[in-house]
Amino acid sequence: MNTKETIIKNSKKIFCKAGLEGMSMRQLAEECGIALSVIYHYFPGKEALLKEMFKLTSKVLSEKQRDLQNLKSVKSVLRQRVDFIFDNYQDYVFLLKYYDTNRTIFRKKPEGYWPEVLYQNILEVLEFGVDAKEASSRNRVADAKLISQMIYGYLLEYYPQIPSGASREQVILKLVNFSCKMMAAKEN
Repeated sequence: MNTKETIIKNSKKIFCKAGLEGMSMRQLAEECGIALSVIYHYFPGKEALLKEMFKLTSKVLSEKQRDLQNLKSVKSVLRQRVDFIFDNYQDYVFLLKYYDTNRTIFRKKPEGYWPEVLYQNILEVLEFGVDAKEASSRNRVADAKLISQMIYGYLLEYYPQIPSGASREQVILKLVNFSCKMMAAKEN
């Protein structure tokens, strides 16, 4: 791992735990074992560092998501995506906290302010389900955001103690089963 990657990795960890106010460049330098001036060589300030981390994290998650295999049912695809979110929980917690801290920089779109990277994976599940006639939705983006927010709410509530083993399995099954019920519900 090169110096810039080390800075980004440690920044994400500190930002996720302490937020914008709790993250200092000096603390970051100490965590990385480098001089403060080295961080400023790569990034002119904390905001520039976080903005680059947001772009990089969004890109990496999108690339990883493209590599997910095609599955046959809504429930199996949703399960795969929830597992993916849990496997990459620190990245998603970072994106959520960055968005929360920097809402004013996100442009309003017809579907709201939330960055697409936060709901794209669930939107793809919902579109798959509607096409396969296993799901119903009049507003796929709004429904995908609602389901995503439920999943991310869990991550934020328990971060950094995300369950593992049988506890993780139980939580994921509950999230998947509830989300499937939401997707299958016929709208009036």
